[in-house]
Amino acid sequence: MIGLFSKETRRKIAVTPAELRVVLWSGAFFFFVLASFSILRPVREQFGVSAGVDKLPWLFLGTWLTMLVLNPIYGAVVSRLTRRQFIPLVYRFFMLNLVVLFVLMQVLEGEAHEGLGYAFYIWVSVFNLWVVSVFWSFMADNFGSGSARRLYAWIAVGGTLGAIGGALVALHGPDGIAALLGEGATASDAVPYLLLVSVAILEGGVFCARRLMRRFDAEPDLGGAGLDARPPKLGGASVDGLFEVLRSPYLLTICLYLLCYSVTGTLLYFVQAEIVGQYAGTVAERTEAFALIDLLTQVLTLFVQLFITRRLLAAAGVGRTLGVLPIVAGVAFLAVWISPAFWTILVVQGLRRSARYAVSKPAREVLFAVLDRSEKYKAKAVIDTFVYRTGDVAGSGLKVLLGKVMPGLAPVVAVAIPLSAAWAWLSIVLGRSHAARARRDDATDPEYIPPSPGAGPAPE
Repeated sequence: MIGLFSKETRRKIAVTPAELRVVLWSGAFFFFVLASFSILRPVREQFGVSAGVDKLPWLFLGTWLTMLVLNPIYGAVVSRLTRRQFIPLVYRFFMLNLVVLFVLMQVLEGEAHEGLGYAFYIWVSVFNLWVVSVFWSFMADNFGSGSARRLYAWIAVGGTLGAIGGALVALHGPDGIAALLGEGATASDAVPYLLLVSVAILEGGVFCARRLMRRFDAEPDLGGAGLDARPPKLGGASVDGLFEVLRSPYLLTICLYLLCYSVTGTLLYFVQAEIVGQYAGTVAERTEAFALIDLLTQVLTLFVQLFITRRLLAAAGVGRTLGVLPIVAGVAFLAVWISPAFWTILVVQGLRRSARYAVSKPAREVLFAVLDRSEKYKAKAVIDTFVYRTGDVAGSGLKVLLGKVMPGLAPVVAVAIPLSAAWAWLSIVLGRSHAARARRDDATDPEYIPPSPGAGPAPE
């Protein structure tokens, strides 16, 4: 391991002038994707609190079943269409859904409106994973392993800025929209209009995606992924992604890593829902509380991405970088157990999410840069959506079981700590597996810079 601020590290993370425009467009694409979701997240969370903590396991199950249905449909779409066709199609499908949900929020009342809240919670839980997964699949399709390790952290900064902007819109937007709606309108009445704002912002992401496609079509070797030698369509069957996961030890290890994250995250999510439910009583108050958590998360994330992430990946390697989040998660559970208050959950969720977005997420996405093209779109979608939500269902079932055995936080912490330790071990395993695959790709990556003599062993 070399120093975070050493000359060798600075050399490893340098961005070439030719890459700068691609990084900026990719960051802008991610800006619009995460801004769109960050506007919706607080609305979803307040629906979850309104439904009651006892309803959350059913909402997680509904999300999991939706993922089960949509994955083969997505697999069929990406098999038959070029990426120039299916990437805008996926985003506009979700945009159309948002418009329909907005209309239904205006016309449904009583029990029907309550049922719509459940549907909205499930839909946003599908939306957030899919739009982000498609973005990173597109990145993995364009960048080789060496380029990904250098550029992903910069690209992720764009997403963080978008998430900060989206959280600010969710925090202050309802008051401004209520003023536009006229006399008598409240902030709670204005919350549904955030869906239309999200639609407009996501269209900006589609525009950026098209610009990037033209750029990579013109210079197919720019990212070191060898796009000029690939057919325009992936081909294959709609269920290829599932079988690719099942027959690959590397992909199965990624699944286990993600399951550990998802299960521990779900356990902490239940704790958050209980605490915020006691802290905020109205729709607007709950939306503002969750927006505040998101805002703190993204500010911390931005700081780490700008000054730490790229250097950490270059100096410590992928495996050790992946191991940061399990350690933060274990500390978060201990902190909430000691002090189960709103401000505690605000701080620990901010730290945990920032560790995920700023450190673990870019490192985890690098893992996919060494895969075959079909795996980057099909297998990755299965992992990012179905496997992720499988962890949610497992975590919610575990929380219910622990609650029956013994009330309180003690049993949750007793399970979460050893699970976080196993998760950290998987990080090291993945780092070694990725290093073995990356050596093959680095040999053909035109952007790869080999370590200088005397720099020490190559990072994981």
